Amino acid sequence: MARHGGTQAGFTLIEVLIGITVLAMLGTLIANGTRLGGRTWTSAERLTSDSDDVALLQNLFRRAIVDARPAFVSAVDPRDLAITFTGEPNALELTVPQPGTQHTGPWVRERFSVARHGASSALSVSLQLDAAAAVDGTATSGTQSILLDHVARLEFAYFGPAAPGMAPGWQDSWMGRNRLPDLVRIAIARDDPKLPVWPELIVGTRVTANAGCLFDASAATCQRAQ
Repeated sequence: MARHGGTQAGFTLIEVLIGITVLAMLGTLIANGTRLGGRTWTSAERLTSDSDDVALLQNLFRRAIVDARPAFVSAVDPRDLAITFTGEPNALELTVPQPGTQHTGPWVRERFSVARHGASSALSVSLQLDAAAAVDGTATSGTQSILLDHVARLEFAYFGPAAPGMAPGWQDSWMGRNRLPDLVRIAIARDDPKLPVWPELIVGTRVTANAGCLFDASAATCQRAQ
């Protein structure tokens, strides 16, 4: 408000207080907007990371199942044709070439399962050198890695005949067999609804024979070399 009577123009105390209040409100709005933008950006980064984790894990499962080998459980008993594929409803163990070796490294046992990890459960994989496929017949200590946290449920199913001569179908387990299943189905449920939904994955096996196995393509079984 302008003053008269020879004094200079200025603002009253009320006008100054109103201006300070308006500036404070603007500052609060800007700060809240910045925090909201930061939270939105962080959430977007987290969702992108979770989506990447799902894609990477699916590729890992696909690689393991496609590369599964029908290694014999017994290296000495010629009558034992059981292979090292243990398919349980909630866990899977199979024999594959050591990851990262372009199929030229030693064979390893890979086991996928869920166990407690901190305050929740997590999907993990353990690797152990396959004694039956090792040159010296000895095994080394295994390593375990966490693949995906916040896993509420892990389910496997196996497609193939329940017994020789029967029509193939989905089985809850696949153990003590002399051949690999035709397909493996993986379903994962997360314990947080905000996390990306896991799409069901079905992967077909591609059997290749080892030095002690003659693969019969017509019967899809692994026979010992005589």
